[in-house]
Amino acid sequence: MINNIKIIFNRPLFFLSFSLAIGIMLSRVSGFIYGGNWILVLLLLSLLATLIFEKVTLLVIGILVALLGSFLYGISLHSELINFDLTSNNTSIVVEVLSAPTIRRNKLEVDVKIKQIQKKDLITDINEKVKVKVNVNDEHEEKVRRILSVGNFVRINKVTNQNTLVYLDGYNLYLKSNNIHVVLEVNAEHVHLIKTENKYSFTSLSLTFKKYVEGFFDITIQRPYNNVVKSVLFGNQGYMSKETLTNYSRSGTAHIIAVSGLHIGIIVIILGKMFDFAGINKNKQLLFTMLLLFFYAYTLNFPTSVVRAGAMYFLYVVSYFTNRRYDSVNSLFLIAFVALLFNPLSLFSVSFQLSFMATFSILIFYPIIYNKLNKMPEALNKLLAVSISAQIGTMPIIAYHFNHISIISLVANLLIVPTIGVLISLAIVSVMVSLMSFHIASFISLITNGLLIYIDLTVIKLAELPFSSIEINDIGQIYIILYYITLIALYCWSRYKSKTSRKLDYV
Repeated sequence: MINNIKIIFNRPLFFLSFSLAIGIMLSRVSGFIYGGNWILVLLLLSLLATLIFEKVTLLVIGILVALLGSFLYGISLHSELINFDLTSNNTSIVVEVLSAPTIRRNKLEVDVKIKQIQKKDLITDINEKVKVKVNVNDEHEEKVRRILSVGNFVRINKVTNQNTLVYLDGYNLYLKSNNIHVVLEVNAEHVHLIKTENKYSFTSLSLTFKKYVEGFFDITIQRPYNNVVKSVLFGNQGYMSKETLTNYSRSGTAHIIAVSGLHIGIIVIILGKMFDFAGINKNKQLLFTMLLLFFYAYTLNFPTSVVRAGAMYFLYVVSYFTNRRYDSVNSLFLIAFVALLFNPLSLFSVSFQLSFMATFSILIFYPIIYNKLNKMPEALNKLLAVSISAQIGTMPIIAYHFNHISIISLVANLLIVPTIGVLISLAIVSVMVSLMSFHIASFISLITNGLLIYIDLTVIKLAELPFSSIEINDIGQIYIILYYITLIALYCWSRYKSKTSRKLDYV
């Protein structure tokens, strides 16, 4: 039994990631944050203890990493703007636009980075990410959108409201996990363009590419299916209506409209086929694929799931060129450790939790479930094993954050997931062909459109079924902890039984 536990826990990066996460969570729950002086003193004491007692070294390292997590958590809550009142009449700010604006309740919301604060003759340089909400009407919306293009530098002369996020819950937690600690509100007439984006910059290139793809699908695919394919490719649910999102959520297929490891895997396979057709050798294929994945992630503004999948692919490439064995579990937790070092609050992000837990669950449970379903056809066996593995790991997270569990998700995924590879392949090919022949690309989009109709009708019919999902209100965190403890115990027991059975067969 102990050897089975080591399969998961006897990896240094798992231990480091787990210790770091524990430190972050304890600081959030207790409200107590370790300062730098405490860490220095404890570090010296720990080093002294390791010199005297060799067997406590691992425990000491775990404690130190947990304290580091607490320290980084405290730093992540700090905001440079806390000492500035931006609502003063004689205060203006210069910002760089980081994301394309989205409209919500007559407000254009956009992420920006404040570069400078000017109050009378005093100019202060600063570098902090904030969210800005611009009050607009139909008359000014298009003009403000042009001003707030990604990469532009903009001056805001008067902030009407400055909200410093204090409580770590709900939407505030989502913003803080994205390094946003302050939300500003301003009227459209106080937003002025200073300098437009560099048309030849990497940012401009990625934005131009994204706009071209959006325009292509808006022309060649009928509404509302054009919004579905854009959501699948760009992982932005803002394209879709609330009713459509609810249907995908109830049917347990919402993951297909959020760019994930599945999408990255499909894109890697498509690129591999294209490179093989072009006669490009494997070394160049790996490098070109890495560059294209980086460009894709940059276009999407580096969502957690894409960063995780892309980083794992990068580590695979590194192991290939250095002739080292690739350990997917260690790679996953290396990425988690680095992500938490840079942004401890991402631990509380739904996308972070779902992305890493789904991947970890697949890596651990897929072989077991695959072997149990060995009497099924190969393709169906693999699909079922992946779907069940991912759901086992993410079920309590979904129940906690979304207050429901889909009952029909397994059936829905069997009907829809096999089509996603075809859908993404057709979408990518049609965009590339459109650069040479728009008519041929439009014909390919007709097939894409038919596939989207099938996906949409399937989702709607499944979501309308009685008891398609179960509502769960106020699930306690203790139950989630007990769930994962039970899951680990069952995993270890399963491994132990399998090992014992093999020994008896051998005897």
